[in-house]
Amino acid sequence: NRDSVDTVVISIGGNDVGFAKIISECMNPLAGDCNDNDYLQSVMNNGNPYMAHFIGYNRLRQAFLDMDARIRLKLKPTRIILVGYPNGLRDEYGNLCDEFNEDFHILPDGDGFKPSSFGGATVHVKASESSFIETELIGRINTARKNLAAELGWQFIDIQPFTRNHGFCSNKP
Repeated sequence: NRDSVDTVVISIGGNDVGFAKIISECMNPLAGDCNDNDYLQSVMNNGNPYMAHFIGYNRLRQAFLDMDARIRLKLKPTRIILVGYPNGLRDEYGNLCDEFNEDFHILPDGDGFKPSSFGGATVHVKASESSFIETELIGRINTARKNLAAELGWQFIDIQPFTRNHGFCSNKP
């Protein structure tokens, strides 16, 4: 029952460029190096016509413009804040995570079936893949989002300085 909202805080855009798909491919030991996967590059840039929520970098600007118009029309916020994505790909010394076995198992062992025999969820993520995710996914999406926020008059909060050396392979994740 208010005429407007003071502040809208959002964190969006990653799934639009296939964030979950890319991460899962990099963690998949049967998929090969994700940084050599032309399909993933295509999804990031152009989206996926079979999955409407994967729009790709090439259509991200228009999606943000449309969303901004809807937010301003319906909520009339004084301020819109876009929070950046963290970088969880480096250890406490700044080294890229490389085949780190965090001993995490999605399914428990039992009844002779041992899905955990593949190791932890990130044991198959090589340093080259961490670099690819950092540069082509997290870095690129944060840069695009920061630029779009500036264009739309939103505030962008970069949280990478707080997360950069606290990745999944860090002693202090």
